Amino acid sequence: MRGAADGAPPVDTWITVTGTWHPKGELGTDGAWPPVVDASAVRRVTEPADPYETR
Repeated sequence: MRGAADGAPPVDTWITVTGTWHPKGELGTDGAWPPVVDASAVRRVTEPADPYETR
């Protein structure tokens, strides 16, 4: 994530990011990893009651 005004959030912080996602290379290939997000907004949110859905 690039562009966050306050830098990276602390470890284990729940956040919502608004921005533009860019793969590093061609989608569907190993070269696309890791992607980069140009953040225009980063906001802390509270952890959901059930953060992991089961299917």
